[in-house]
Amino acid sequence: MDGIGTGNQKNVGSISFNSAFSNPSAYFRGKDGTSAVGTWSIGNGNTNEATATCTGVDDFTGGSVDALVDTMYVGRASAHTGTGLGMATGTLTFDKGLVTVGMLWTPGQVIIYQQGREVFHWECQRISRIPSYFILQHLTGGWETEGFDDDNLPADMIFDYVRAWQRKDLASACDGPKPNDGGPLPPPQPAPKTP
Repeated sequence: MDGIGTGNQKNVGSISFNSAFSNPSAYFRGKDGTSAVGTWSIGNGNTNEATATCTGVDDFTGGSVDALVDTMYVGRASAHTGTGLGMATGTLTFDKGLVTVGMLWTPGQVIIYQQGREVFHWECQRISRIPSYFILQHLTGGWETEGFDDDNLPADMIFDYVRAWQRKDLASACDGPKPNDGGPLPPPQPAPKTP
């Protein structure tokens, strides 16, 4: 399996653009040039013993990245396995670009897409068949038994937009936009003025 790793298993590592280049770009694919890279790890100490540490910094400021990756680890320490007290620090920085994620949810099936490529498919009769709504979350914190250092806050995740479509063959009379409280929609608000 192909992989990208910086600062893994008791090491310190980094990737960054050379400042001599204008508008640099990085393109990450598997060995065949078209498939996904299996894993991209930045500060991954999941097999470290005792108190070993690792630090990874991938900074793509000033350029763009086109990466097709199946699994990404950023700052994963051995403490999550209960076998050690290792520390891992991972930092990933972009100043341009976006990630497109999609989901097709039909009765009994969910398919997740990243950058237009199917990455997860689950079929089960227990998948909801009732009307539902979006929940956008940015979770912070460690594993269930680990604390979270408030010095890492604030943490932001920016959503450019969210779009939903209803398949006509699955639509019902109750489909369409609705406020969560069941009351009338509020009047549109003017966009905030930027200084």
